[in-house]
Amino acid sequence: MRITQKTHDLYNQYLLDSIDFSGYELEIELKTNQQLINQLFKTFEKEGGWQVDRIGLAPALSDWLSGLPSCINIDFANYDILERAKKYGSLAPGATEKDQDKLLSNYWDFMANKLIKLHNGRGVKALLAQAV
Repeated sequence: MRITQKTHDLYNQYLLDSIDFSGYELEIELKTNQQLINQLFKTFEKEGGWQVDRIGLAPALSDWLSGLPSCINIDFANYDILERAKKYGSLAPGATEKDQDKLLSNYWDFMANKLIKLHNGRGVKALLAQAV
């Protein structure tokens, strides 16, 4: 199933809304989406960045996310992942089990790539353009 820009934007906003640094002692107050993303990547670099040289940024970030870091609270149960995919339009309502399995097997890589795009500013710019 082809993912629309609206679906991309929904996932981008979901990821931004899922970042939570309560319980962390931060040097600055995070006021913007870009600050949230930057802090998320600083935390990733401290906790899982050692893997980047070994396997690359996207796979290392995907692996880190699948370990359920406390600073980002995204879906991790298959049922919740599939329900959100249906809600956001990235999985057809009558999807086959094969389609569901494909989506689930790609989930952490998909989320990692979305976060990389947000970190690079592309996703944040799209969200800002929507707000105008």
